[in-house]
Parts: sequence; structure tokens; C-alpha cells
Amino acid sequence: MTFASGPAARLLAIAFPTFHDYAQRHGYEIVVGTADSYDRPPAWGKIPLFRRLLEAYDFVLWIDADAIILDPSLDIETVIPKNAYQAFAYTTIWPELGGQGYPCTGVWALRAGERAQRFLAAVWEQHDLVDQHPWEQAAAMRLLGWTGEFPHQKASDSDWDEGTFVLDEEWDMLPFLPIGYAPGRIRHFAKWSYRRRAFDMGTDLAGLRGARARHWAGLLERRVRPYYWPLTGTLRGRLSRP
Repeated sequence: MTFASGPAARLLAIAFPTFHDYAQRHGYEIVVGTADSYDRPPAWGKIPLFRRLLEAYDFVLWIDADAIILDPSLDIETVIPKNAYQAFAYTTIWPELGGQGYPCTGVWALRAGERAQRFLAAVWEQHDLVDQHPWEQAAAMRLLGWTGEFPHQKASDSDWDEGTFVLDEEWDMLPFLPIGYAPGRIRHFAKWSYRRRAFDMGTDLAGLRGARARHWAGLLERRVRPYYWPLTGTLRGRLSRP
């Protein structure tokens, strides 16, 4: 499941072909939600959508609209233990210094059942975090015993720990972190401007589709200058065809 509103709709249009390929390969149905967040910031909308879909499906995978599936070969459900009610990756900030990663709900899987529904309900009830970035992720982190201040730390054990599975970070790689451009399964372009995210997502999609000239031009630009170059937009457009 996924959804997008406002400028994020353009990002979902770029990512969607990779979602479709993954769904076809592993037998998923894609549900694009309406982004109804009940007067909360849009990110909260995934909580009621999760709760509704978990009444109809045994397993639900959320992927943010600004993420690209780079390697669709492995079904994520097969790596999550059967007794786990939820799974997500930890984003690692300073691996060379032993930095502790923290949960990221940009790629988030849940299995149907009472425990998953109760956790989602508890996330929704964190009313004081409604307008606090990163919104529902901050609420989930609090319930799991994480500090809200940066750098985030696992400060205490939680009743929700049992059944929470931590995915390898290759399932949710953020480009501004050390793992960002390593080989992996899902690259998640969070935090950047929408224009820069669209550019970098387009570069990855070109590589997956075999548009070599566009891909290599994007890689060069990504390496030489870490933001979108408007002057080369026309050239990139012409190179986008396989």
C-alpha cells in the first residue's frame, strides 16, 4: 500500500512502475490510498489505511511514495518470521562510530491480527505528536521505548518489542546516510526537496529500465554536484528513452 498527495504525487508516478513489477512478481495487490489523514498531517493517513487493509489481507506492506524498489527478487514477507506482527529497518547514522540506528516507517510491514491492530491504535492515540515530525514514526518509536530527541536511542524495553522484527537496512536505504547508494533492495529518498527526490529517483528508474544514457548522466550529476541542475533538465529528458 502507498499514497501520495500534493507534490509527492509526482514521486509516486516515478516509483509506481517498480511497485507494479514487485507486485506482479510476488503476487501482491497494490492499494493506493486516498491520503485521508482525518485532519492530521498526511503521513498519519497510513495508520487508518493499515487498519482497514489488515481486516482484508493477511500481510500488508507500506512503501513511501518517494522510494524505489531496486531489487525485486526477494519477497519481503519471506524474511519476516511468522510470529512477528510488524517489521521495519533501522536507519544507521554513524556505523563507523558504532552509532545506533532507529526505526524508519517508510518501509513498514504488518501481519493481520489483534496485536498489529492494537499497536496501530496506540500509535494513533499519541495525540501530542500529531504535528511533530516525523509524525506516526515518532509515535511508533515512543511506544517501542525510543527517545524523541536526536540522536535517537533505545532508552527502555517495551511491551511491543516482542513480535517486532528489524529488517536489514538494505530494505530502506536513505541516500543522505552512509548506506544510501550501496547496492540494496529499496532506496528511500526522504528529507530532500521534491525536485531533488524526483531527479534522483528518475536516475535509478532509468537504470532499471535500461535507459543507459540517462542513467549515466544522472550518476555523473549525482556525483559531481549533490542537487538538481535545472540547466540540464532538457538533456536528461531527451536521454530518458531506452
